[in-house]
Amino acid sequence: MMTRRKFARIMRAKRVALETAGSLRACVNNTMISNVLSSEENQKIEDVEDILRKANELIK
Repeated sequence: MMTRRKFARIMRAKRVALETAGSLRACVNNTMISNVLSSEENQKIEDVEDILRKANELIK
């Protein structure tokens, strides 16, 4: 059975992952950094977002 502390830790990790992914995407979209960054840098950002998305799915 999951304790409250463990549940809170999981929910906190999920929130941070979602906020980080959202911040990265907002940064790229709102300031049009994607036009300035090389395709390699854009790929790195997408890789991080994929990792965070997969971590979020595992937490669910």
